[in-house]
Amino acid sequence: MKPNRITIVDDDREALLLLRCMLGRLYPACDVSMFPKARDALVQVLARGTDIVITNHATGPMSGVDLIRKLRAGHSLIPIIMLSGNPAVESAALAAGATVFIDKNSDPEEIAAHLRALVELLDGRAARRAPKPSSRWARKTPFESKA
Repeated sequence: MKPNRITIVDDDREALLLLRCMLGRLYPACDVSMFPKARDALVQVLARGTDIVITNHATGPMSGVDLIRKLRAGHSLIPIIMLSGNPAVESAALAAGATVFIDKNSDPEEIAAHLRALVELLDGRAARRAPKPSSRWARKTPFESKA
């Protein structure tokens, strides 16, 4: 099985490194590309592809929401996680086509559970197993059908 390609976009270098570390522990063979600017990530994803995008909202002149819109405008169906400490952008991220919005202040295990669920879905190992939302989430998990 080929390693999953994961693209992380965040203007915070520490956040990039922490996510890479988390992904490395969960999936040592995954191929992680990191970008501080959404525009650079977009160029890379369009040129080489990726299996999952994890983006923050504040990502330079092009926001994470703009990145999602551009990927979806090109009919990309890859899972996209908006991971942001700004809950006010959740509705815009989901409307743009984010698969799931995760608050950066969530428990690291909750973030890891979402990452595991998406990678396992890609690998075909767990077609409908998704992490249970915490009590502060009042919306569907990323894998429940949108009505």
